[in-house]
Amino acid sequence: MRAMNGRRKFLAFSTLLAAMPWMQANAESAPADSRQTSLPLAADLAADGRIAGEQNIPVLVLFSLPGCPYCEAVRRSFLLPLLREAAPRALVRQVDIDSSLVLTDFQGRNLSHQAFATREGIALTPVVGFYGPAGEPVAARLVGAMLPDFYGSYLDEALSKAAAQIRAINAQKPSWR
Repeated sequence: MRAMNGRRKFLAFSTLLAAMPWMQANAESAPADSRQTSLPLAADLAADGRIAGEQNIPVLVLFSLPGCPYCEAVRRSFLLPLLREAAPRALVRQVDIDSSLVLTDFQGRNLSHQAFATREGIALTPVVGFYGPAGEPVAARLVGAMLPDFYGSYLDEALSKAAAQIRAINAQKPSWR
């Protein structure tokens, strides 16, 4: 993956700045019990990929940094609700881009969260990536917090595209029945 160029970084940063008042207001008005922001940390993406492939859903990875208010807003407002859905639309995982915590990548190799994020070209947070069973990108990443009023629509569209891409991948696999 390519690292973001200067113009894309500037646009992502500008978008984050524009969204800041909404995110701060949203965080301050949230009841205490809704402040839970824990997502499952990525540990074995190869196993996650197999499970997601069987269910025709993507592995959604939030690339995050501890203390990032934009990451917090995306987690709380959009990704945690995905975990509570009766019919899951994604296997949701988090990668902390500065962590030395070890994960197993989609190819079965062990590396740190930081090394995985670097390999994926992640320089800013939050970034939401959508991966297929073998770790292939199956939808465009959501970079930054974007416009809060539209983020849910962007996420829904990316999840739909990712699921369709995974169904297409699975349809190409030979059946051994």
